[in-house]
Amino acid sequence: MTIRAILVGIFMALAVISCGGGGGGNFAGGIGGTGVSYGPVTGFGSVIVNGVEYDTSSADFSVEGTNGDQSDLAVGMVVTVTHDDNDNAKSISYKDNVEGPVANKVDVNGVNGSFDVLGVAVTVDSLTVYEGTTGITALTNNDIVEVSGQITAENTVLATRVEKKGTCATLGAGDEVEVKGTITSIIDADSFVIGSLTVNYSGDPTGLQVGDYVEAKSDDCPAGNAIAASSVELENEGPDLSDLDEGEDGMEIKGLIADFVASPCAFTVNSQSVIAADGLCTTLANGEMVEVEGNLNNNGDLVASQISHEDSDEDVDTELCGTITVNDPHTAFEGTIKVDGGSDITVDLTTLFHGETQDFNLDTLDAVTTTAEVKVDISLKAISIEEDSCI
Repeated sequence: MTIRAILVGIFMALAVISCGGGGGGNFAGGIGGTGVSYGPVTGFGSVIVNGVEYDTSSADFSVEGTNGDQSDLAVGMVVTVTHDDNDNAKSISYKDNVEGPVANKVDVNGVNGSFDVLGVAVTVDSLTVYEGTTGITALTNNDIVEVSGQITAENTVLATRVEKKGTCATLGAGDEVEVKGTITSIIDADSFVIGSLTVNYSGDPTGLQVGDYVEAKSDDCPAGNAIAASSVELENEGPDLSDLDEGEDGMEIKGLIADFVASPCAFTVNSQSVIAADGLCTTLANGEMVEVEGNLNNNGDLVASQISHEDSDEDVDTELCGTITVNDPHTAFEGTIKVDGGSDITVDLTTLFHGETQDFNLDTLDAVTTTAEVKVDISLKAISIEEDSCI
């Protein structure tokens, strides 16, 4: 998304509240009271996103444009939560970034790596959640995966979740592959390119242009670097703002900084354009994981009032595997734990809980003897807890 030209006078009007340091921002409700929160799901009581537990008892759920429920969600999925000022979710929507066969897999060290899926470049790290496979090493080319993650550049995603769905050989009747991406070139009226993928189609929409963000679906795996699309639709990139009512303009969004300009300060997070007073941006740079909180202006820019550095793969200092003891549970997601009787590790609402069911939290850890892998930062704060993942 191209950052809009911004008048310098806008920035003089912004209130400089804070530029947080060292992860774990916890912003309940949003500056505007009502609005949206966009980021990966880190746990379930109702649904936890960006360090806030949202009550979903009255929420509508949309999964890939179809009505669903909370059971359709999973840890690591990047979602949009539309909520009120009491953290009651009005709606939660999820759309993946891409679903299709793995190609050009590069396994760096058994944890970090990359691969392509239908023209989208996907990177993985130590905080990527996997389902249906144990990790990058176990994936092979032509495995069909569904990827959800942070948009880091055009047709590039840092995966927060990778789920293996099958293989091209098992793609059956009624199954589809799909890609959401930015058109990088137009070949002719019936074909265009997303990243390294050529999409051939006929029918609507017509008049597509370079820079359009589209969803293309196909009944077949690609032949070479091309697919025959069964449908192509124009899509909105980034947060789903379709359920916002008039006067609801608060937003919290978590992701990696891209397109950073220092002064006047402007950048994107998950393709959402952000503008901020220069004083909020003195420690920012491309590629940093942040949470931005503020309000949307009439142009659709997020006018930042608070920017907090958040946990990322770079913050993982130690990985511990062993039996978990819950030492001091304040709530189901806040307290302290020990691994094999070691030092106290702090757990809070920013900790990612990846369990075999949505009920995985401190209460369930306290009730039964559980083995888990815990990733901690240098301050002994748990970045993630993954059930039964020790080898």
